[in-house]
Amino acid sequence: MMFRLKDLEHLCCIVTKAPRKYIYFTKVEIDTLLLCVTNGHNLWKVDLNPPELEIHRKVAGVEMEQFLQLINHKSKSLEFKLLKASETDTKTTLHDMLFFLAERSKDQQKQLERAASTIENLKKPTQRSAMFDLNDVKSSKTAPKVAPKQPGMSVINPGSKRKKLAKGIEFD
Repeated sequence: MMFRLKDLEHLCCIVTKAPRKYIYFTKVEIDTLLLCVTNGHNLWKVDLNPPELEIHRKVAGVEMEQFLQLINHKSKSLEFKLLKASETDTKTTLHDMLFFLAERSKDQQKQLERAASTIENLKKPTQRSAMFDLNDVKSSKTAPKVAPKQPGMSVINPGSKRKKLAKGIEFD
């Protein structure tokens, strides 16, 4: 059970219940899953140990793997009775969440900078390789000169003369 719970550690999303916003996040302590919701001032949470998770899974009528995926995807079909946390617990949990989000933000910023650097490096012209380059072939060849059209010559069949249209019968 512990391995699967680790997959749910540090999930975080914003839940909007007009006009208020809440942060939903999870935390794993030993073999207990904590589901937490905060508005920044107060904290509501539920501690789910393996037997309690099994009860909620049976109520949901799904296998444990599917149940954990429902939690992972912040399913609205699951309902949990959240209890208001004590003042000390609220401070500790909000402190942990704040620093976790700051670290995640810093890591995301580093990844973004690395990606931007990679893109810039790919945009820079590099040394020409020995591979065949079509642009070189196009620029080195000159386009064949087209002979100017001579009067009376066919445009469709350049080697032959145009046939003159019949004028009909001419009377003297």
